[in-house]
Amino acid sequence: GLPGGHLEPRESMMDAAARELMEETGLRAKSFAFSNVVNDKNSNKHYVQVGFTAEVVEGEPEVKEIDRCFMWQWFPLDHLPAELFPPHIEQIKNFLHHSPFADS
Repeated sequence: GLPGGHLEPRESMMDAAARELMEETGLRAKSFAFSNVVNDKNSNKHYVQVGFTAEVVEGEPEVKEIDRCFMWQWFPLDHLPAELFPPHIEQIKNFLHHSPFADS
């Protein structure tokens, strides 16, 4: 899966992206670029996922949420693992195909 989570009350999307990246990986990004939106209506709840790409990332990745994640791994985009976190599959497909939106 990808780092991410819910917005805090009155939190901007960019601030949430920075906070979630730090909370889950220990990494800091100088900025974020909008990637895409997924209207995920196939979950147990209806989510709208907004994806950002972290730019100029600093630090070493750490497992910060040991109850949810046991390791971080990076893969070439053309050799992603078969098992991905289901809610992130459309987000990753959008990124790979430079598509700004998916209605799943």
